[in-house]
Amino acid sequence: MRKLILILFLFVFSATSFAGDIHDLTTNLINQQRRNNGLSPLTQNYQLQKAAQSHADWMAQVGRMEHVQEHDKPRSYAHHKVCDWIHINRIIKAGYFDYEDCFRAKHIPNGIVADTVPGVNNMSGEIIAAGWGVGNMGYSQQLQQHVVPGWMRSPGHRKEILTRNYEEMGVGYAVGAKGSFWCVTFGDPDYR
Repeated sequence: MRKLILILFLFVFSATSFAGDIHDLTTNLINQQRRNNGLSPLTQNYQLQKAAQSHADWMAQVGRMEHVQEHDKPRSYAHHKVCDWIHINRIIKAGYFDYEDCFRAKHIPNGIVADTVPGVNNMSGEIIAAGWGVGNMGYSQQLQQHVVPGWMRSPGHRKEILTRNYEEMGVGYAVGAKGSFWCVTFGDPDYR
């Protein structure tokens, strides 16, 4: 029994350490890009990490790299408050922003819809990546040689990494049958 408990402890400890390594390495590589461009570094935020991890887990589960979770498209104003449809919904669900700070109810002839408040697109961002076709390359090499350089070559991803008003970030990483998946969410706490 003691041997089983020790093995379980080592497994949990190494999995936790592994996740911490991924978060730290991703944060360090992104902050290196920000410093190279004269911007201040970002700090890790648990709520943003929770949102990023939930999306990385979903991508690994479905085996697709996508920002939008079409299966959870809002079906009503009430559902919009709790769905995982787009990154801002996931960030709200994780508790980083209050829903009312991002959306207002808008009455239309057929009911109520969620209407974004001005500036909502400057409050947060998300970048994703997949580690397809890199063979047995470890996550560290994938990040350093493919993922972060790929983000920096992509105008949209580069813009998110180098957004001046972002101060915090969260990292999610998951492995599924079709490879590894990253999700990074960014936030500006001044909007909270």
